[in-house]
Amino acid sequence: MAVDTATDLRLAWRVETARSHETNAVAPLLDKLHTLGIDADTCALDKGYDNNPVYADCSDRGIIPVMPLRESASSAGSRTNGRSPPCVCAGSSACGCKPT
Repeated sequence: MAVDTATDLRLAWRVETARSHETNAVAPLLDKLHTLGIDADTCALDKGYDNNPVYADCSDRGIIPVMPLRESASSAGSRTNGRSPPCVCAGSSACGCKPT
């Protein structure tokens, strides 16, 4: 579900079966927002979305993903060539990131 955080207004949503992973809904939701004339600058997600396809989906649309990073060794090394993705919290850790 895509929600405007300033107004809590639901902007777009998808209903899927339990077999579909939630990360597969990111690109279609961002595209739906675009068709509605809403071009987000950032996209806040929980750490379950911390994977390369979600970063690519956001990057392809010029959107900065904001999410806490998973702690697993397998995700840390592959993410953007071993570097953490850019974070819009400006190092304040407001999003749960660990500033470097």
